[in-house]
Amino acid sequence: MKKIAFGLMLALIPSGCARHAEDHFGGQVSRAGFPPRVMAQFFVTPEEVSSASVQTLTVIRTGRKLAELDVQFSDEKAAEYQQFTQRHLNQRIQVMVGTNVIVQPWIFSAETSGKLEVSISDFDRAHRLADLLVRK
Repeated sequence: MKKIAFGLMLALIPSGCARHAEDHFGGQVSRAGFPPRVMAQFFVTPEEVSSASVQTLTVIRTGRKLAELDVQFSDEKAAEYQQFTQRHLNQRIQVMVGTNVIVQPWIFSAETSGKLEVSISDFDRAHRLADLLVRK
């Protein structure tokens, strides 16, 4: 009888903990049992971009070629981006165009240039993103 009672206790404890975690985090729990990490998102539309271009970047140590997508925001959007980066210091953010994540950088200082520079290994993707950003 003691074995059965002990077995039931062991079976009920994990299910009770899992239910509590599920309720506490709105029904979303990762495989490790932690809530999903939600990143702050900064949305950009083509109307808010002054220019977007692709340059070739060479990694000095390896000689590897990368595409660098340079996005210059309009004056209004640049000010908004500076405030956004200031509010999210030491956090990882997502820069979004529509539902597409352009980049997920860590913010260590407020961006004051009004420019976003993204290194991308796929040149075709970099050119598609630049075309998407300047389409008005």
